[in-house]
Amino acid sequence: MNPFAAFPTGLKPLAARFAARPGLILFVLCLGLGLAAVGWRAKARAETGRAHARTAAEARGAAVELQLSQAWTAAEVLGALARQSGGGISNFQTVALELLASRPGLASLELQPGGVVGDIVPRAGHERALGFNVLKDAAHRPGAYAAIQRRALTVTGPLALDHGVPGIVARVPVFQRGRDGRDYFWGFVAVSMRLPEALARARVDELSRPSWRLLTRTPRTASRFPVWASWCW
Repeated sequence: MNPFAAFPTGLKPLAARFAARPGLILFVLCLGLGLAAVGWRAKARAETGRAHARTAAEARGAAVELQLSQAWTAAEVLGALARQSGGGISNFQTVALELLASRPGLASLELQPGGVVGDIVPRAGHERALGFNVLKDAAHRPGAYAAIQRRALTVTGPLALDHGVPGIVARVPVFQRGRDGRDYFWGFVAVSMRLPEALARARVDELSRPSWRLLTRTPRTASRFPVWASWCW
């Protein structure tokens, strides 16, 4: 007795059933090709979007760097003048006003003999900064001592400026040559810039993504860490 006799003998193999229905085969093929085309177009659109976002971010990053460079180039100019005079700059107000006019993104320019703010431009609105000792302030002290140790321009931030607005400070240490031929610390020249204004001038808000971060590199390592983000203000 055949044990398979109970099963219907009229069932055809799957391939035979599809062969008998060419319309079904065409439908399946069209469906598969359509899904593949949709997937390919979605992937291409995503890659194009990422490329555009990357290009826009790089452009805005370069614009931010250009804005921030105004602070350290102004500090380098003041530092060179201070070193030539062996300390303070006699015509500091005039020079600082000229630098401020050519670099409208700057918040203030300062002379800091002994680390204490002795003169500032613009004076109006910044009077309470006079007498401020950066070497005794918890936020400013690390960057100030780093500038002395490195004997080079140091940019620190973000930190609260005199009105509480987050910003950066470019600081150049100035040394005087003593009669014994040794260099003695005189003080700093410093330039500050408000970050919200710098980012606005760089048109960072035009980035398509609602969230972004500015990254910087530490001087001793290649690691990156965030210094500013869109959700901070």
